[in-house]
This record gives sequence, C-alpha cells and structure tokens, in this order.
Amino acid sequence: FRDWALVGEGIYYKYASENDHIIEFYKFKTGNVTEILRDRNLQWGIAVSPDSGWLLYSKVEQPESDIILVETFQ
Repeated sequence: FRDWALVGEGIYYKYASENDHIIEFYKFKTGNVTEILRDRNLQWGIAVSPDSGWLLYSKVEQPESDIILVETFQ
C-alpha cells in the first residue's frame, strides 16, 4: 500500500479496486478490517489525527483547475 497512517490501535490504508478507491482500518488487537470510505475520486495521501478523531484525505472534485497570480494582494 502506498497510502497508510499508523495509529495506536491499528492502521488506516488506502487502495484502488476496479472502480473505486477504498480507505479501510485494520485493528491490531482483533484483526478486524472496517471499510471507512469508498469513492472513485480519492487521490493519494491520507493522514489521521493522534487521537484518531479525524481522517484527512485528498479528493478531486473537478479534474481541471486554474492557477492565478495576484500581485499586490493585501
């Protein structure tokens, strides 16, 4: 797995299936795997807060974007 985040009780990891990207949690103590999120627009990168209360992931809402330089911005 390229994307994973280790926490005290287990590990969160992301992988791609045929149609979707999936984030799962593997709990060390029990060996149970829980699906956390399934979405076809997930991108690389996940992070989990130290207390496991928050999961941060990247997602593409639109495949195109613009970069704009704003000079003398205050």
